[in-house]
Amino acid sequence: MRAPIDERRPGLRAAHARLGRWAVLVALAAAGLSACAARRGVASAASAGGTGVARAALTEAPGGQLEGTVVRHDPSAEPLTPRCAGADAETCDGRDDDCDGRIDEGCAYAGGVVQVTLAWKNGADLDLYVRDPTGDVVSFQRTRSPSGGELTASARGACGIGTTEGGVESASWYADAVPHGKYEVIVQYWGACLSGAGLTEATVSVGVGGAVIAAYRIALMPTQRARVVDFEVR
Repeated sequence: MRAPIDERRPGLRAAHARLGRWAVLVALAAAGLSACAARRGVASAASAGGTGVARAALTEAPGGQLEGTVVRHDPSAEPLTPRCAGADAETCDGRDDDCDGRIDEGCAYAGGVVQVTLAWKNGADLDLYVRDPTGDVVSFQRTRSPSGGELTASARGACGIGTTEGGVESASWYADAVPHGKYEVIVQYWGACLSGAGLTEATVSVGVGGAVIAAYRIALMPTQRARVVDFEVR
């Protein structure tokens, strides 16, 4: 049986600390993926159109009759109520601000018929892991899965080169490859780096087939890991 997420071995952690994720992005670009030129936090993502891997299908319409339901969520995760602030309210903050069933549309990472988005506002480095029904895990360690999942945004808070505070990480599956079954959403607080962030609040939203089926606020301490929500796609 696989571990809940891909664990960082000491060698991986050391490489992560020395090189940061910029080395990972360079490798992805060489493989034919296009990455954002700069990692910006949530505040700047609104004006920059978000951060993430460019993909033509990011603007595709929700597909088919896919439906999603929440199976369980972390008891400490607080469900968020819709804000419905108007059609121009999307601010790349990991939520469906205008209540149209799409998370952060217009931001570079948004799209897909299944989308999971993590957002936070301080200098902490948080990581998103999504395990799909086939057992594959999408994260910064493995940005594409054989099942068709993609990590479309990755951020390091104040831990990366040229970055400040805040961040968005997001994963999507598209109409041509959506595994049916249970997904697990895990958030890992890798560290505060030099920001002194401490306790960090984050938002996790899940969209399936044109509807936001879950949105939670969760607070994490450095090195803490939380299995925020499980959901089923059918």
